[in-house]
Amino acid sequence: MRVGAVLAPLLVCAAMSLRREAFTNSTAVLVLATVIVAVASACDRYAGVLAAVSSGAWFDFFLTEPYLRFTIDDPDDIGDMVLLVVIGLAVTEIALWDEREQARASGRTGPPRRRPRHRRAGARPARLGRRPDRPGHRADHRDAGGHPDALRRRTGP
Repeated sequence: MRVGAVLAPLLVCAAMSLRREAFTNSTAVLVLATVIVAVASACDRYAGVLAAVSSGAWFDFFLTEPYLRFTIDDPDDIGDMVLLVVIGLAVTEIALWDEREQARASGRTGPPRRRPRHRRAGARPARLGRRPDRPGHRADHRDAGGHPDALRRRTGP
């Protein structure tokens, strides 16, 4: 996941550099902040920090003049990059704080645990298979004609 924390901002900045004239640097900062939020909420602190620093570096390299160099000539671009990194670090800490608060509220002790993948935002749990061998199961109701009392009238195992 930490490799993805570095690569995601790289890929986003490289893609945005193809159409530099289509948007401002402030728009690019907002897009990169969204990437940082995604990494910080799905990974650990180190991945969030890597995403924030990586976003700042790739923003400088791809989206500020002189392009394709790690230098910035415009003071406004320096402010944008610093703001991007600071926001990224703050979002990472807020995501970690949220997990600690959830752990405290649920009564767990020790370091915060990551939510299982099926409990994360946007993920859906896998559907469990039907168990027709269990009495009273939904499949039994459908097999018995859909009437709950039909199970009592049913004969056999």
